[in-house]
Amino acid sequence: MSVVHHDRARAIGGLLRALLCAVGLVASFCLGPASTSADIGDNLFRARYAIGATTDNRAGTNSLINVDNLFSSQFLDDLTGGGYDPLSTPVLANLDLRGVAAVAGFRQDETAFFFLVQAAGIDISFDEGDRDASLAQFQEWLKGGIDTPTSPAEAVTSLFQAFVADSAVDPVAGNPFSLQTRMMQSPYDVAMRTSFRPDDEFEPDENGKVWTGKDVFELRTDYSPFWGGDWNGFMVDLAFDYTLNLKEPRLAFTFDLPIAYTQTEGEAHTVTAHAGVGMLIRAMPWWNVLTEGRVGIAGSVQLGGLAVLYSTGVTSHMQWQLGDATLRMGNAFTASSSIDGIEWFGYELTYAITNYLVRNGFEVEHPLPGRLRGNPLFTRLMFSDNWVLGSDVYVDHYNEVGVHFGTTRTMGSGAVRDRSSFGLTYAGAQDYHSLRVSLNYAF
Repeated sequence: MSVVHHDRARAIGGLLRALLCAVGLVASFCLGPASTSADIGDNLFRARYAIGATTDNRAGTNSLINVDNLFSSQFLDDLTGGGYDPLSTPVLANLDLRGVAAVAGFRQDETAFFFLVQAAGIDISFDEGDRDASLAQFQEWLKGGIDTPTSPAEAVTSLFQAFVADSAVDPVAGNPFSLQTRMMQSPYDVAMRTSFRPDDEFEPDENGKVWTGKDVFELRTDYSPFWGGDWNGFMVDLAFDYTLNLKEPRLAFTFDLPIAYTQTEGEAHTVTAHAGVGMLIRAMPWWNVLTEGRVGIAGSVQLGGLAVLYSTGVTSHMQWQLGDATLRMGNAFTASSSIDGIEWFGYELTYAITNYLVRNGFEVEHPLPGRLRGNPLFTRLMFSDNWVLGSDVYVDHYNEVGVHFGTTRTMGSGAVRDRSSFGLTYAGAQDYHSLRVSLNYAF
């Protein structure tokens, strides 16, 4: 095996090993629940109670798996200052489950815990002859482990679909920082970074080589604060990209692995990872087409989200020279669905969602005077329009606008791509906003 092919094999193997590590990280991250508090504050899960004769009790938590604690006998007794009887006191709570409205509690002199979500068509109950035991069954139901006539498993799917549709911070789908949306955006982002083939008829260069486009390894990192609905947080993203250029200049393969950590309201943590493999067809000197497949995983015990997704898509990338400036246009269509029925550490969550992203955008790049470490400088303006179709989502349309500064390098017989760049990108929709600060470097 040649040194070049050996290096390629090592790079591809490294990406696969990194994906396996990411999957393990997602499955084991943040297993400790957030605290339960009698102060609602900015909690993601909030309750306002009528407990017996009192009607203005409030509490909250930043963890879905702690919602049952909001109804435990000890917590309600502390909340009412000793005025709660676990055998008879009626409890009625209006819940805000990170944007999804629900009603839950206990009827007078009953031990059954009832849970209603009108938007999802959920009206279920759990009765184990003891209120705290009934709550334990409710928590098992949230994990997908209960399927009875009074608490069917398909109702869990309806609840998580309601989260996707009505929550601004769902980790799996429904907003620009969710796993599904990021997976569907990625083919466009990868395609817009690819280089074009030479515009001559592959004439040999001064070394007698017909195509000298080198393989490219790129490291990208982003920091992105966001504001969605009543909540805010930030995402840190680290991505590894690899482009394998073949001897045939019209073809190349792309590999990328983004891994991201998101913190919401200071306590809710999410880890996502997804890997993509694509075939790049340099159809014309000014036109590239990328077809790609991708698989990803998201995990957040606090937010109550755990899913595996796949996506496929095609992206067109064109460019034209306008004097010193370069105009590029991207058009992408990507489909993504959940892979359901997978059990992780006692959780078996079924989302049953399918969505499609239509993304259209353009970039205008212009050279700047001077060089940095021998590489020409540039500035680039970008804009994209994004529509999400299919299952109901919280954000179905958003725009991005950004500016980038960096350096380019010329490879082989004329192919040009970024060497390094720094960028600021704003993404906006009704009730959702984010700012991304990015750094990229290609080796």
